[in-house]
Amino acid sequence: MAARLPNHYPDAGRLVRARILGLMAVSTDSIQKLRDNITSVYMGNTAAVERVIVCLLARGHILIED
Repeated sequence: MAARLPNHYPDAGRLVRARILGLMAVSTDSIQKLRDNITSVYMGNTAAVERVIVCLLARGHILIED
């Protein structure tokens, strides 16, 4: 059974599609440049760098602790 959105969000489907298309518009070249910039400062933990990039692309928040 598919989840249904409440009626007070009539444009939610359109907003979700726009967000997905926006994420798809990010080129792999741009992501590689971002990865290179982050790894030039934060060295040694490539898994953490990948998680940071995923958070940024998903417009999330990141807490990095030393």
